[in-house]
Formats: sequence, C-alpha cells, structure tokens
Amino acid sequence: MNNIDLLLINVKFPENVGMIYRLAIQFNVRHIYRYNCSVPGKTNTYKTEKHIPITDVLSLDFLKNYPHPKYLLETGGQILKKKPDNVSHYLLAVGNESYGVADEDKVYFDEIYTLQAPRLISYNVSAALAIGLYYFTY
Repeated sequence: MNNIDLLLINVKFPENVGMIYRLAIQFNVRHIYRYNCSVPGKTNTYKTEKHIPITDVLSLDFLKNYPHPKYLLETGGQILKKKPDNVSHYLLAVGNESYGVADEDKVYFDEIYTLQAPRLISYNVSAALAIGLYYFTY
C-alpha cells in the first residue's frame, strides 16, 4: 500500500472539501495539507479529522523541501500518463474547482497528470481525485 499525502489548493466549495476528506479515509491517506481552502461543509468529516493530520499551509513553498515525489492531478485534461513505478510515498495535489492550479505554482510538482474527459469540459474536483487515488493505488 502506498503512503499518500494530499494537498488541496484553493478548493473553495465546502462540499468538495468534505467529500475529499471522506475519500482520504477510504484510501488511507496519511496527511492532508490545505492551502487557501474552505473548511468542510455539513458533512460527516469527524472520522477524517480525528484520524488524519490536517495542516493548513500559508504558502506552497513548503513543497520545495517536501522529501517525496509531488504529483498534480488536473481535472480537465487529455491524457493520464503512466503512473510511476516503485514510488511508495508521494503527495497528490488537486486545485480549485474552476481554474485549477495557477501556472506559476505548477513548477513545484514533479509530474502533472491529467484526466481524459471525452464528454465533459472537466470533472468535479472530488470525482477527479477519486479517479486519481484509485489509479495511483491499484
């Protein structure tokens, strides 16, 4: 089983934050980092908040010293690259529901993975994360 840390970047809808928290429990996420995010909405997030450390970060600069690979999951893209081999601990990040992650912040990541959306402009951020977590886990 992989060791997964999550980074939420500018996720603004409380319902999405709550859904992401519930996904974190399902996929045994080890740590959640939040950058400029909303708090979870009226959802059952107590279990996540009790069992997974959640850290609010003031800047994405902490990624410069993050010791494991860092992957950004884009929610509206063309292709999902082959997942990396032999990576046991990594950080998976998702961005804002409308505009994703700013181009200047993408430099912090080792790889950018995008999901194919043949009939959609984009996936909902929590749905995209569910697909990404499944893809990286199995």
